[in-house]
Amino acid sequence: MRAWKPSNAQILIGEKEKKLGPCYVAVSDSKLSGGDYEALIPPELLDDFM
Repeated sequence: MRAWKPSNAQILIGEKEKKLGPCYVAVSDSKLSGGDYEALIPPELLDDFM
């Protein structure tokens, strides 16, 4: 699996935005969970969207 550490990253849900600290982004040739998911994000990063 290839991964890189972008200079910045953010999560956008509707009009809300959360900037992320240092993180890694990885891509896979395989579908996640049979194609049901496009990304895996730890739940604590989504607290601001609730």
